[in-house]
Amino acid sequence: MLRVVVISLLCILLTGCAMGGSSYENNSSQGGRSSSTCGSCRGSGRCGTCNGTGRFLGSGQTGCSTCSSSGVCINCGGRGTW
Repeated sequence: MLRVVVISLLCILLTGCAMGGSSYENNSSQGGRSSSTCGSCRGSGRCGTCNGTGRFLGSGQTGCSTCSSSGVCINCGGRGTW
């Protein structure tokens, strides 16, 4: 339970999910996954969406298999390794 709370807070702090993340690029515009699965990515390679639950998409989850459990995209939108 504590882990979920910590990850949720990190998600808000690092991605701005509480504000809708409007400043992030959409993955689909990078030739990558659709916005419904991995929402958006920043140029730094961090996953910009919270998967609707306040948590990062984890490694191996559908639609963002290259997003680590800490929310860092390893290969966001097919652009190669960050």
